[in-house]
Amino acid sequence: MKLLAAIMIFFSSSAYGMSLSLEMKNRIFCLEQIQIGCLLMKNEMEYGTILLSELFDHLSERTEGEWKLFFSGVSKAAEEASTDSFYEIWEKNTRQYLDHMPWKKEDRMEFIELGKGMGYLDRQMQLDQLKLYQIRLNQKIQEGRKLWRDKGKIYQTLGVMTGLMTVILLI
Repeated sequence: MKLLAAIMIFFSSSAYGMSLSLEMKNRIFCLEQIQIGCLLMKNEMEYGTILLSELFDHLSERTEGEWKLFFSGVSKAAEEASTDSFYEIWEKNTRQYLDHMPWKKEDRMEFIELGKGMGYLDRQMQLDQLKLYQIRLNQKIQEGRKLWRDKGKIYQTLGVMTGLMTVILLI
């Protein structure tokens, strides 16, 4: 019985350390997906002279998964000419389709803020805002990678070592 408890403690603490490391890696992946979405938006805005609803419709055709749903939702809501501002449409669709993504609260809030100027500014200002957001996003990705390299292995090792020490203390 004691051996079974020791094995369970060892594996659970090891799994916890690995889950912390994986959480950091998933955030980086999430930010990279946002970066790809922003790059697609920027390219469509630079080389197309279309309305925002058409832009997001094109983006929904070129993406998959939650991004397809997000861009499609924004496109449909913008076409319907509801009483909601574009910012409200952006925020609603972000919370509806992208809320489950493994990003921090500050990442989500910055992405929502990106939508604030998208419907109000002229095309060049929208592009400038998008480029600025991409610069900040790239910095976050680089910081996240460095943090993962520095702390990811430490979390995994500490999880294993904590489990091992607990097992030694129990036996």
